[in-house]
Amino acid sequence: SKLIDNYEGCYFYIFPQVTVGDNDTDIVVSKKLKEKLNYENCFIIDLDGIGDNPEQLVDLYGKMDVFIGSRMHSTIFALAGGAPTIALAYQHKTLGTFEAMNLKDYVFWVDSFCPDSLYNTVKDIIDNKSYPLEAVQMQIKSIEKQILEELKFVTSL
Repeated sequence: SKLIDNYEGCYFYIFPQVTVGDNDTDIVVSKKLKEKLNYENCFIIDLDGIGDNPEQLVDLYGKMDVFIGSRMHSTIFALAGGAPTIALAYQHKTLGTFEAMNLKDYVFWVDSFCPDSLYNTVKDIIDNKSYPLEAVQMQIKSIEKQILEELKFVTSL
């Protein structure tokens, strides 16, 4: 509610990344989050229409002023799209990914994070433009280059 109080007219978009299966679906938690926010400018976005097109997810997530995600792949897509991204980690692989990108300060453990710390991080990103987006984009370009070189090598065998 602090974000809503301090940033009049802000919007919240909830993207349930996984929508199949009874044990791993994001639908239930997405609905709970929307209910908890209790805010008219909060929307759950149906990603099923996008199908298997990660480029569209990168574009969509990249349009966010700040992206907060609990799924590692959704946070990677958001970073690739150029959105300041915060991870709510529930597995160590997310922390490892963010550490490799020098973004450890933008990882919060989903089961134990302090809401005020998350709020302060979001506020800092919005107010001070403090997120190291340029460095992240340089790292992504470097990783893409490395992957392409490795693909060339493998296909030349």
